[in-house]
Amino acid sequence: MSDRFIRPAGAEFHANALISGPQQRPDVAALSGGGYVSAWECAPFDEAIPRGVYVRLHAPDGTPLSD
Repeated sequence: MSDRFIRPAGAEFHANALISGPQQRPDVAALSGGGYVSAWECAPFDEAIPRGVYVRLHAPDGTPLSD
């Protein structure tokens, strides 16, 4: 049995561009092309940024492909 699902594949990094305010319920899904999408709920302290669910596309190496 392989343990590839419980070992880190690389260094830790932030999926989001903003790291202030409460950010909860992270999730990640693999894409058929080899990349992945990350999603999270955010309730920033800055009222100029709306509360909501945010997503970001990533290349297979973790490079962000979207804002």
